[in-house]
Amino acid sequence: MQSNLRNQNSVEKMIFSPSVKDIQKLIDNLKPRVDRNLSFTIAPEACLGEFDEYFKCLICLQAVQKPLQCGQRRCDSLFCGKCIKGWLRNHSDCPNCKSHFKSSEGISRFALNTLNAYKFECQECRLPFTYEKARDHFLQCLGNELECPLKCSDSLYFSDSKNLAKHLEDACPEVQLQCSICKEKKSRANLNSHDWCPIQLRKRNADLK
Repeated sequence: MQSNLRNQNSVEKMIFSPSVKDIQKLIDNLKPRVDRNLSFTIAPEACLGEFDEYFKCLICLQAVQKPLQCGQRRCDSLFCGKCIKGWLRNHSDCPNCKSHFKSSEGISRFALNTLNAYKFECQECRLPFTYEKARDHFLQCLGNELECPLKCSDSLYFSDSKNLAKHLEDACPEVQLQCSICKEKKSRANLNSHDWCPIQLRKRNADLK
C-alpha cells in the first residue's frame, strides 16, 4: 500500500500554462482594427435631455451630421451633408419646401454651439458622449477594436488589451500551452493528445518496476 502511494506521488502532476511573454508579445505587436470610414448615426431619442427637432435631418430623421441648411428664406431646414447630396443626385428641390435647393454657407455659430453641447447615450456601450465628440467616441467604441491575433474560432473583438489578454490566457483555443514537465507545447484545443507526456510516462514505468 505504502509502495503504491510512493509510486503515485513520484509522478509529477502536469500543469499546462501559457507563456506570459508569448501573450505579451502577441498584444504588443497587435494593431487596433481602425475603420476611419466608420459610418454611424446619432438617434435623437438617445439624447440625455430634450432634443430640438430643428437639428433632426429631414431625410434620415437622425441628428444631423456635417449639416447643410436650405438657403431659401422661408425654409431653414437642416440635412446631413451626406443625405442631401444623395438626394440632389436625383432631385433639384429641397425635400422640405420643394423650392430649388440652395445651400447656405452653414449653420450659425450659435446653432453649432447648441448642437455640440447635446449629450447622448451610446446604444452600444451605454456611455455618454457629446455631439461634438461623437466621431471620436464611435471610433473608440465601434471602429477601434482588438481582434484575437490567433484568429481563433471564437471570432471575438475586444475593447482593450486587458480583456484580450484575459481571453488569450483563459479561453483562446489556439494559444500554445506548455507542459510543466516535458516543456512540449500544445494548443489549448489539442490538450487531450497530451494526457501523459514522455517524461511522465518514463517516471511512471520506472516506479512500477
